[in-house]
Amino acid sequence: MKKKTLAIASASAIAVTTFGFGGFASAMDKDITLTVDGNSKAVSVWGTTVSDALKKHNIKIGEHDQVIPSADSKISDGTMVDVKFGRLVKITIDGVTKEIWTTATTVDELLNQLGLRGTDHEISVSRSTPIGREGLTLTATLRILVDIMSAIGNGAEWGAAADRVRHGGKLSEALAATSILPAMATRMIRIGEETGQVPVLAGRIAEFYEAKLQRSLDRIVGIVGPAAIILISTVVGGLIVSVMSALLSVTQLVG
Repeated sequence: MKKKTLAIASASAIAVTTFGFGGFASAMDKDITLTVDGNSKAVSVWGTTVSDALKKHNIKIGEHDQVIPSADSKISDGTMVDVKFGRLVKITIDGVTKEIWTTATTVDELLNQLGLRGTDHEISVSRSTPIGREGLTLTATLRILVDIMSAIGNGAEWGAAADRVRHGGKLSEALAATSILPAMATRMIRIGEETGQVPVLAGRIAEFYEAKLQRSLDRIVGIVGPAAIILISTVVGGLIVSVMSALLSVTQLVG
């Protein structure tokens, strides 16, 4: 009888422990929606706060990042956690460069935050250009570029390209439509827009064409140099022959 009572007591203790642990586990395990820079996914989290959810998914928050709700907020099934990482953007407006931390993920969103959404402002990249975690450098005017390039011709085409960008078009598409730059340069700018690295790739394009121009100049100098020497030698030789002929003529007359 005692053995039977002990067995029943043991079974009851195990059942209570099991159900208790199950209830605890159920209380700790949460199904939430985690959104990082606009990308959402359903996740299961073992914990009670937003901070627990972030640690579970190896998300580290810095001073310029934004978390809604706050890291110490309690979570439950169905909680929506929104994480936006800060990005350092260097923007030049009317010749003045500023460094701005923003959680915007596109140039258009950034301009909205800065109050530059109107068409009075032209920018060096498309408004749809993504802003990566590494940040972005841009200039809030194309007038300088238009003025410089118009000085060497095609002013109307450069103006049309700037107008298209000012109204939300992509810089690469505007340049491709006018064919004012080589196709390779336009493709590189398109890649820069897609990766948020327009200034970097624009610099590489400039270096490529500068090196190409230098090689062309070197070839021209290589051809013109010897040709100039031959021409000068011919002219000098002709002068010498003319002078010697004149001297011989004078000598014959005197003789």
